[in-house]
Amino acid sequence: NRYLCITIAKPLTKEGIQSDSVTIGMLIDQNLVHTMPFVNDPAIMVRTVHTTCERCGILDCLERVEAPVVLQKMELKADQEKALRLLN
Repeated sequence: NRYLCITIAKPLTKEGIQSDSVTIGMLIDQNLVHTMPFVNDPAIMVRTVHTTCERCGILDCLERVEAPVVLQKMELKADQEKALRLLN
């Protein structure tokens, strides 16, 4: 699926150590293209992303800010289940 995402970010504090952001994602379908014909403009930056960093399997992602901990836990559980099956 392709989405047009618009993000607004701002610092949480005056020091700017942490930030907060909100992203609005709109599915790019024929209705959106009809309503917002600029969505296919080649000047718009395109990025391949997943749902969240914690669930993302794109290992060479330059935008990653967190480890894929959900995937790591799933892999560990699968490895443990495989090891238990081998014991039987």
